Amino acid sequence: MTSLSRNNKNLILAGITAAAILGAGLVSLEWAQAQMGMVLQKTPTPLQAPLPSLPRTLGVFKVPPGSADERLSAETLAVLGTHDYLIRKYEDTAMPPDSPASLVQINLNFYPTDFATPHVPNVCWVGAGLQRVKDNLITRFLEKPTPDQAFSNLINAGLYIMEPEILDYIPAGQPYDFA
Repeated sequence: MTSLSRNNKNLILAGITAAAILGAGLVSLEWAQAQMGMVLQKTPTPLQAPLPSLPRTLGVFKVPPGSADERLSAETLAVLGTHDYLIRKYEDTAMPPDSPASLVQINLNFYPTDFATPHVPNVCWVGAGLQRVKDNLITRFLEKPTPDQAFSNLINAGLYIMEPEILDYIPAGQPYDFA
């Protein structure tokens, strides 16, 4: 038996052991809660400052002149489940202004709840605008479609923050994926 296969067996055994310990801990916690009539509850955390108070300059990123935070419709806010949100574009001032890689859009949503964040997949406010059809490539995309514009149940939910030099490593003229 090679040391590589021994290492693989040890890794598998360690993974199984870790999963068993976590599972036993979860069962024990559930049992203890039931026996004591106890409920563990996350206390809602209030927002310390309104999201639009986020600085308009973050390092080399600045809100482009004349740019305003995006406002959502009442219908979208009802689906989103919160009025505490911020959708804002920033521009990397260290890059040429005409470069598409110089723009970043942030989307922050705040939920002061003690339960899971609401999500309604069939009407998700950023959903239904991404379609993968061939060879796992994105063939169609629509940013924030309305429910009647939706053509899929997939969403775009990626965020990349990287140095501009990373673009030197991306092959020109061919599809490329970071994932």
